[in-house]
Amino acid sequence: MILLFLRFLATVGVTRERLVFRVYIHENADTDAAQRFWLRTTGAEREQFRPATLKRHNPKTVRKNSGEGYYGCLRIDVLGSGDLYRSIEGWTAAVTAPHRGRPALPGTFPQLPEKDLNLR
Repeated sequence: MILLFLRFLATVGVTRERLVFRVYIHENADTDAAQRFWLRTTGAEREQFRPATLKRHNPKTVRKNSGEGYYGCLRIDVLGSGDLYRSIEGWTAAVTAPHRGRPALPGTFPQLPEKDLNLR
């Protein structure tokens, strides 16, 4: 999902310099190994990574996400993303808008007037 999101951002014109990364991870995990993993995975520069956010360890909780191979959760922020947000909002509205008078997209259902739905 991370690589798909990075590809999406590149496709819509977001440059790598606008990206900021942060690892969210349990405090008893290997934070350095997690950051190295996400650096390799994303191809980002070390300077783009903010300090990791640590979750306090609760000994009562039985966690499945631990040990070798646990790299926490990666958050990606886009600096100055107001225009990007509005673009995504517009694309979403266009894709989900009713298809009045136009053929439906493959795999979708045309918008029917309420009178045709036989609702009571």
